[in-house]
Amino acid sequence: MKIDLRQVHKRITRLCQQHNVTYLATANPNHVLYLTGLSVHSPMDAFILITPSWFILFSDDRYRGTIDAIADRNPLIKSVVWNRLDLYTDVMKHVPQGASVGFEGASVHSFYSYVLNFRKAAQARGVIARNIKADIVGAVRMVKFPGEMAVLKRAFQVSDRAYEYVLPLLKPGVTELSVAQKLNAFMREQSGSDEISFATIIASGPHSATPHATAGQRKLRKRDIITLDFGCVIENYRSDMTRTVFIGKPTALQQNIWETVFNAQQAAEHAASIGLTGNDVDAVARQIIEDSGYGDFFNHSTGHGVGVETHERPYITPSKVGKNVLEENQVFTIEPGIYLPGQFGVRIENTGVMTKRGFVSLCKSDMELTVL
Repeated sequence: MKIDLRQVHKRITRLCQQHNVTYLATANPNHVLYLTGLSVHSPMDAFILITPSWFILFSDDRYRGTIDAIADRNPLIKSVVWNRLDLYTDVMKHVPQGASVGFEGASVHSFYSYVLNFRKAAQARGVIARNIKADIVGAVRMVKFPGEMAVLKRAFQVSDRAYEYVLPLLKPGVTELSVAQKLNAFMREQSGSDEISFATIIASGPHSATPHATAGQRKLRKRDIITLDFGCVIENYRSDMTRTVFIGKPTALQQNIWETVFNAQQAAEHAASIGLTGNDVDAVARQIIEDSGYGDFFNHSTGHGVGVETHERPYITPSKVGKNVLEENQVFTIEPGIYLPGQFGVRIENTGVMTKRGFVSLCKSDMELTVL
């Protein structure tokens, strides 16, 4: 496994104590993937009960061989194949009477019946059930282990090669979608994965003014500005990087916007340090953009964590979720942007790891203004 499961268990149980529960239940597919390596499609395909001694992985007959093999490899994981009709009762059989069990709110999504049924099963067994609003497993996932970092570095090496590969493809007459498809195929071939981190963004001209634009049939043109946002998946861990380039010499306005975003991105990278919050780092980038007069056109957070999810904690944002304190070995993006509706947009993104020396970028691709 990429994580030290014993250390993860200690961290989770310590946080459980802070929330006055001795057992923790989660059906979040990304938590299941992180803790066990089991990839499922739905929150109700697998379930984990974290006890004071080990992890119990529940699933149905479709995953029987897989979860048994996972348990055989990991002494801290016990596997249980459940009958779907008796899931709630089966889980509660592993919680002693009088004990307290927490159900993670972040794992529940909109499954009101999920919470209701577990509460009924808990009450029938004499177990104290609590809905935990805090994302305990998500908090533990923020700090990466050496095994996770090794895989993440490989993913970003592929992204760097992909950036070198894609630049010669950016020529007038080709469509955004054709470029995205070729880029995706290259990343899959290089990473050995069928997955990309998210829908690759190749956004040109006015299309680049939409932060999460979808690559479409627009053909690239001379004097276009192009935003490229992409990533690959290696062994369940994801990369994420963005560059904005030009076909032909940029206008004075385009160059000014690009330089403003670049300065904001670099200032936030240099400011990031252990002990600051995501709010603090976001404020550095946001202030530079506001001082330039474009504050109203920076309409998203400065960054987010990256790991088994493309967007996870910590969050580098002005909102309350950005109050998380930055710690060593957290991995997150720094990606300010300016978007002028109907004209163009610029975003520049590095993903890096928080170290005692500061933010160390995992993206090694050229960050200079690039004119093709």
